[in-house]
Amino acid sequence: MNLSIVMAGRNDGYCGDFLQRTQSSIDRIFVRASKYNVKAELVIVDWNPPPDRPSFAKAIKYIFKTIPVRVVTVPHSVHVAIKNSHKFNLFEYWAKNAGIRRSSGKFVLSMNPDVILSENMVKRLSMNDFDENCFYRANRHDVLDCKVIRVCMQGDEPLHYNASGDFTMMARDKWEELRGYPEVSFNKHVDSHLLLIAHNHGMKQVVFPDPIFHQEHDRSGVVCDGPDWKGKALPQNGDWGLLDHPEVTVYDLP
Repeated sequence: MNLSIVMAGRNDGYCGDFLQRTQSSIDRIFVRASKYNVKAELVIVDWNPPPDRPSFAKAIKYIFKTIPVRVVTVPHSVHVAIKNSHKFNLFEYWAKNAGIRRSSGKFVLSMNPDVILSENMVKRLSMNDFDENCFYRANRHDVLDCKVIRVCMQGDEPLHYNASGDFTMMARDKWEELRGYPEVSFNKHVDSHLLLIAHNHGMKQVVFPDPIFHQEHDRSGVVCDGPDWKGKALPQNGDWGLLDHPEVTVYDLP
């Protein structure tokens, strides 16, 4: 397996049409991965599933499925054991870590479920010529009704912090060395902090020329509590990603 694509979510109607946006993203991954013969798997992390709705993974339709799909479920009992669980329904980077640790690809792309990988991006991912000493980023175009309304590109900073939670890829061995995203009790700027850790680890940043497309949504009610920090790297224990947690389950779709 050359590539694992990891995304996380829950079926809570996030910003109104989360399932529809996720479905659009996954459908295109399936179709384009087949077209360009990408040796990949999709890892979906279902975090803290609401008890009154179908699980995130079960609510998605897989009629275009062309690559293996692995589902990782992190139940409510695990979520509530994390500090500030009353403020957040989803700890995004704990969830992505859980998927990364249970992935099998040589390289792992961590992305968000409402991001669409362009055809050129998938074609680029199929080349499988990536450097294990690099981490890979992409410029994000925000789109509404298929029209670009905002572009999140690399600025003057040496690291492409902008929208890094939407697309960060590196060798699986490097994710292991860095011990994934910092597992903290908030979501704000955790993705940016990972880039700093990778940079301090001696890794080189590469920004793909082809963009990714974020399906724009209502942002009212989006919780981003947490400090603005890009400073000192935090220590991470060897159990990152809830690897040995007995309540975290994994199954592969048939």
